[in-house]
Amino acid sequence: MAERPEVAETTAPRPPFRYRREVLAALESHGLRPTGEVEPLRTYELLKSIYVFEIRGLKADFHRLDPRFGPSTRAAYAEANRRLLERYALLRVPPHEWVERAGTG
Repeated sequence: MAERPEVAETTAPRPPFRYRREVLAALESHGLRPTGEVEPLRTYELLKSIYVFEIRGLKADFHRLDPRFGPSTRAAYAEANRRLLERYALLRVPPHEWVERAGTG
């Protein structure tokens, strides 16, 4: 039986991602500095993980303050959650829109 010839990898090199300036500024505010090698989806997932970590901490803090999580605590938590969502507004933008299209910029 004849041996199968080795097949070389045929993946073409991918051009670097060019993140939009405003996206880089927003990411920088969270301590993230993606290079052109990092896919926007990976950066999005990392930012989302940081947000989830912060939201869990926020909820735990409010439960420590008021274990019954009464109405006034819920109202304060809702306001703190809203402010946190504003800080992570970039998560509302699809990751493919974080980079410039070819031929622009």
